[in-house]
Amino acid sequence: MNIKRLPFHAPAGRIMAALKDQPELFELDTFWKNYPNTKFGDVDTIYLRFPDKRPWLDTRVPEADPFECFDEPAMNSLGHEIRPVSST
Repeated sequence: MNIKRLPFHAPAGRIMAALKDQPELFELDTFWKNYPNTKFGDVDTIYLRFPDKRPWLDTRVPEADPFECFDEPAMNSLGHEIRPVSST
């Protein structure tokens, strides 16, 4: 497991324990992993917040604000551990 740059004050032990206890979180959303011609096919990711995916999946949907993110399902499971160290 590789976590990129947690803040110094982050409760890394609790976050790592929560991830270890919930490996299914890596399979909740495989948007980029399964995206056509992706470079991320071998990358397992847990999405906590992400912009609206509908414009990428359906060209009939108007483009959304790429900076407006919404909680993903994993945030419900990890939010208690993550929110203190995230900006959300």
